[in-house]
Amino acid sequence: MQPIETFKVGDLVVEVYQDEDHEGPDECGDDAIFLVANVRRYLEVRDRENAVDWMDTHEIFPVHGYAHSGIVLSLAPFRCPWDSGIAGFVAVSKAEFPEESRRIVAEHLVETWNQHLSGDVYGYRVFREVTCDLGHVHREEVDSCWGFYGLETVREEARIAASWEPA
Repeated sequence: MQPIETFKVGDLVVEVYQDEDHEGPDECGDDAIFLVANVRRYLEVRDRENAVDWMDTHEIFPVHGYAHSGIVLSLAPFRCPWDSGIAGFVAVSKAEFPEESRRIVAEHLVETWNQHLSGDVYGYRVFREVTCDLGHVHREEVDSCWGFYGLETVREEARIAASWEPA
């Protein structure tokens, strides 16, 4: 696996990688906010049969899907009548989230799912370069973390982690 970018923070080297083995946004089993969808062969999340049970406890937002060489989700409908339609819904807990923030929470979950579906998930490794007695430069891994959604997020987190490492 090759890094997609490398940068330095002080004397440390940071490498950013695409996380090819990340968990999906729903794998933590959060019942306060979740996606229920089934779009062709691309996505199947949660069982729709229990949807009636969530009507009293969750606000339901329809999710539209556009499936063409991949899938994109949205709370708003797509303009393509052939490759798009209702894909499922996002359920947001009425007890956990105030009414005015539920749509924003649902939009953030859909955005996270789109990042997951498009492979916009990353990890980083932080290395210290050490010169041995023979004059060779060796790298020692001092930190790593994976599962960050969005390239800017992983860059920021990697910089923070590297800045905490002693020189």
